[in-house]
Amino acid sequence: KFYVVFLFLLRKRIGGVLFDHWRREWHRRGMADGGRQLQRASEIIGVAAPWQAPKFIWKFAWRLQQRSLPWLHRNDEAAPGNTCVNLQILWLKALGGDEIAYAMLPQKTKRIVAKPLRSFYPRLHHQNVLMRSRFLDNALQPHLEKKESQIKVCSFGAGFCTRAFHYPHIEWIEIDLPTVIHQKKALIKDRHDFLPNAAPKLKHLSANLSDISSIDHVIDAALE
Repeated sequence: KFYVVFLFLLRKRIGGVLFDHWRREWHRRGMADGGRQLQRASEIIGVAAPWQAPKFIWKFAWRLQQRSLPWLHRNDEAAPGNTCVNLQILWLKALGGDEIAYAMLPQKTKRIVAKPLRSFYPRLHHQNVLMRSRFLDNALQPHLEKKESQIKVCSFGAGFCTRAFHYPHIEWIEIDLPTVIHQKKALIKDRHDFLPNAAPKLKHLSANLSDISSIDHVIDAALE
């Protein structure tokens, strides 16, 4: 009887710990309210909400993609790095339907995120990226439509952003770390023939935005 009671209490204790852990995991993914806030945001933005999966699934998907990058780019002459997870985000953008991002991927291995195969992937990280991208596009679009010839967009920490190719008539300045800018230029040069749109007004500036002394200089250069 002692063993039965002990096991029952132990099971109850472990179950409570696991339940608390599970609840925290959902909370961290924004699901503590059953995903109602996320669903509301998706309706406002106009993009389907991500899958309400527990955090270990999100972690597994993220790590699997990270470990796949060397294989996916093993014959890539542009040889981009995953600095600040920019390369991962580029794949996620392509998976979310960004055709410019898709064109920037290696010609052979990018087929794993081509249509219609991409529609079979569960809505995880790429859906978050899609929601964020659509939110920014919706906020940006009204301003671009007002004065198309006079507008200038400065993108701080641009990474492998593709918006300059979606708005080729806009003067676009991308600012990021020297390593990231070098990788972005190499990608554009190597994939130039595959990009559906050119970005003739795109300009790149290198700067470490964590260094306050360089911020004024790069802003002055962007506004010239």
